[in-house]
Amino acid sequence: PDGYEYTQFDRLWRKTRKPSGCRGGYENWFGGCYYKMCYGTDPNRNWDSHFGEAGTSPDPCSLVYPGREPFDQPNTNLVKEYLISQQSYSQLFLTPWGYTELEKPPNYDHHQMVGQAVVAAIQGRHGVKYRNIRASELYPASGGSLDWAYDHLGLVDSYTFEL
Repeated sequence: PDGYEYTQFDRLWRKTRKPSGCRGGYENWFGGCYYKMCYGTDPNRNWDSHFGEAGTSPDPCSLVYPGREPFDQPNTNLVKEYLISQQSYSQLFLTPWGYTELEKPPNYDHHQMVGQAVVAAIQGRHGVKYRNIRASELYPASGGSLDWAYDHLGLVDSYTFEL
């Protein structure tokens, strides 16, 4: 949410805007950065589900920097409390899991059935084509709200729309 305002200057910005650290970890003796202060954490990777694994970077300047620890961003912590999952990228209906391509979740068949019904309903009502895929098929990414809700809250019907 705080990164949204910044998209008025950089349309493709996807991170928060809280300072996240110095490029390369190079801090000077008075707490500043020798080279560059980096800003933001990818809120889609700041969740406590295989945090910091696939599809992330420890570099605070990276677009896929997950943060220092899960939920260290105020916005993801709030969203966790209300369990809302929103993203902006493309027209996809994503099902668990995002952190691995090697295993299918126990409710895989159910997720496929629901996903097919949802994308068919959207196309029938609005004429817009969505793809139904497992989140890891887009790209493996750990620490997502989708997997956190599925793994930690036991929500079988945990999905994400990418608009």
